[in-house]
Amino acid sequence: MVNPYTSYSIAFTISLLTYSLGWSKLYPPLRIALFGFIGSTIFIHLLLSYYWKNKINPAYTVPTPFFNPITVTVFLYILWCADFIYEGGIPLVKI
Repeated sequence: MVNPYTSYSIAFTISLLTYSLGWSKLYPPLRIALFGFIGSTIFIHLLLSYYWKNKINPAYTVPTPFFNPITVTVFLYILWCADFIYEGGIPLVKI
């Protein structure tokens, strides 16, 4: 299973590197405060990734679903229908 902390670190590092290439003039350059914040979250996630890699037992067990996926899907469709009825239509289409 892929560690979500590692995925976060890789994704935001790639995003920062791509953004810093300056391919578009639509967005302003990153300020030091924002760059520092994102950099610190990447660093924290790398530390958490290392911590959980050492803490979790590497033996693989087959996960069993707590809820039946079909039941969850039907429940979500019921909630979507309730939202559409409450909004009087599909919200994204109404825009």
